[in-house]
Amino acid sequence: MPTRNRHQRTRQLAGIVILAALAITAAAYLRITPQASASLENTPWALADQIDTADPRPQLIVFSADWCPPCSALKTYVLSQPDVIESLGQHAQLIHADLTAEGEAARAAEQLADRYDVQAIPTSILRDAQGNPIARTSGSASAGDYLGWFRDSLPQVDNPSVGNHATSP
Repeated sequence: MPTRNRHQRTRQLAGIVILAALAITAAAYLRITPQASASLENTPWALADQIDTADPRPQLIVFSADWCPPCSALKTYVLSQPDVIESLGQHAQLIHADLTAEGEAARAAEQLADRYDVQAIPTSILRDAQGNPIARTSGSASAGDYLGWFRDSLPQVDNPSVGNHATSP
């Protein structure tokens, strides 16, 4: 009987040691892993109330919210990357419709979401300079997939009768 108790205590102690090691490893990982920023501040993305109606380029509108994990991933790993911003910005105005913004930006984002019947976030809508929707996609994507969707949608800006108006990467 004493041998059985000793084995049971040894297993309990081993379990505690393993859990402690896992906790220490997780804490160290979280401390040294850079936390990505989900902000589009200090980027060329304009807020929904800052659309330049004199700009003849199409507009890429991205609907997102601060509390949305896929939105944060899209903003952090795709939309805030310099090469992505450069590629998108060469061909379109970049508009961020932040559904958690305040003030006039919030009202403008909500009006755009209603106008284009945005049902899920993140949603990206490419529209021509007159406001006609050309293509849309929902959900997060890799930078390559997102740029591919955008590039595939651009020819439709010049000829909106060509292709599918609702696409997804």
